[in-house]
Amino acid sequence: MSDYIQVPLQSLRDIANNLAGMKADLEGDKKGADLLSGVDSIHGHKIQQAVAEYFGEWDGPRNRLLENVGKLGDVSGKIADVTQQYDDESAKGFNQFAAKLKGKE
Repeated sequence: MSDYIQVPLQSLRDIANNLAGMKADLEGDKKGADLLSGVDSIHGHKIQQAVAEYFGEWDGPRNRLLENVGKLGDVSGKIADVTQQYDDESAKGFNQFAAKLKGKE
């Protein structure tokens, strides 16, 4: 077991990007279904009604899912950013300390 934490920054950034893509896909699903509803002149009304009922039931959970996916993506990205900033600031401080020990500063 390690005495320090290792944060996979690129993995966190990848997760943030993937979740943003997932959110965009989910947002686009309803638009695509709305475009399809009613295209059939024989059963168009039934299709339109089924799509409306489905999205009526799915809208609340879908909105919560979209919100949570967005938040999780944001948090993943922020963790990566803050960790990177901490690493950069720590490295700078340690480098300055090492330079003082070597008498170069």
